[in-house]
Amino acid sequence: MIQYIRSGAASFAALICYLLPHYALAGEGNSSQNTATQAPAPLSFIQNKGQVTDQFNKARKDIDFKMSAPGMSIFVGDGQIHYQWSKALNQPTPPEAGVETDRDKARAAFEAFMNAGTKTETYRMDVVLVGANKNAQLIEESKQQYGENYYLPQYKGAAAAYSRVIYKNVYPNIDWVLYTEDNHLK
Repeated sequence: MIQYIRSGAASFAALICYLLPHYALAGEGNSSQNTATQAPAPLSFIQNKGQVTDQFNKARKDIDFKMSAPGMSIFVGDGQIHYQWSKALNQPTPPEAGVETDRDKARAAFEAFMNAGTKTETYRMDVVLVGANKNAQLIEESKQQYGENYYLPQYKGAAAAYSRVIYKNVYPNIDWVLYTEDNHLK
């Protein structure tokens, strides 16, 4: 009975690993299969409550907001905008359930799939307001109904979304106004 549960758990895990990338990509296009529950989130400024980290998992306190779009992330803060584009170069193919009858070979195929990993190509571009006031007063406007919840060691709770943010006096008597319109950053 225990061996059956293990085999069932491995098959279930393989199925989840196979379906997750396809489910995540389902909301990216204008497919007739999209439903209200799969609709992509509106382009909004999501507060950074500690969920934004660097490649070493250190909190990015210089980032005030993150924005996400298919294949792209945008980070705003300290007089800077960081654009990051990502593209999967390969998508490992999971082993087909029930094809391999030898349990050890099936387990080896599943482990090979799990260890293959997806290779990703990433490009980043930083836009810096040279000489800008890094302590400019931040004003959040047009709070959205959309928000995100995080359950992380460093933060558990909600991060509000806004469609307009203003950095007051980023230069003397000059405000930096960022907003979204028709799902585009302006």
